[in-house]
Amino acid sequence: MFRNSSVLVLIALLLVPLTAAAQSSLLRGSVTDPSGAYIPGVVVTATNVDTAVNRSTISDDQGAYVFAQLPPGTYKVQGELPGFAPYNAQVRLQIDTPAVLNIKLEVGTVSETVNVLGDVTAINTENATIGNPFTETQVRQLPLQT
Repeated sequence: MFRNSSVLVLIALLLVPLTAAAQSSLLRGSVTDPSGAYIPGVVVTATNVDTAVNRSTISDDQGAYVFAQLPPGTYKVQGELPGFAPYNAQVRLQIDTPAVLNIKLEVGTVSETVNVLGDVTAINTENATIGNPFTETQVRQLPLQT
């Protein structure tokens, strides 16, 4: 009896990966710039719209990326690389049906913000006079040469 249950458990464990692999799909593509040149190092993220589970990969030297064994469903695909505008698209993956989504990144703007903080001193921009207010007592206490 112990042998039969062990055999059944072993068969069940062997069948689980086969059924899971049969209910998955593949998403692949390439990343290019506006001139059609392949872009390596792009972070590509596929997020399942229904479950919010995401996976990320980086495009290789030929700009190619691959997501293997993704569960079927609708995915939001994003591509990001500094210097380029972010790419967003949606793709629907079917069971055991590979999909190709080629990403074309547009040149973006690089922005940098610099915040300078400091004290402001009063500067007379109206005329060339320099002066400090004195009280009458301070004027009387000034030393005189005569």
